[in-house]
Amino acid sequence: HRKINDYNELYKFRDVKLQFLMAPDLKVEMEKLCQDEDYSMVAMLIMNPLEKKGEEIIVKGDKRIIEKAFGVTVKNDKCFIPTIMSRKKDFIPRIGRCL
Repeated sequence: HRKINDYNELYKFRDVKLQFLMAPDLKVEMEKLCQDEDYSMVAMLIMNPLEKKGEEIIVKGDKRIIEKAFGVTVKNDKCFIPTIMSRKKDFIPRIGRCL
């Protein structure tokens, strides 16, 4: 593993990672999952547990669920939620309350 020493390099690395994750094939597969399984939404949560600053979320399907649950705007199929630390304790319950 390569050690990253400054924040500019960290954010550049994060942006490259997100660019990779948002590759057209991934978006297509998430959309296909929504259609094939009749899901309202598919979300991929990306978190760095060492930073403990929140989650990047990639969303396909009904983005209003995420927007309503967390008070964020999903733009270009992604958003950042600064308060999420646990999928089980934070993410799922808030989604459940919006459905």
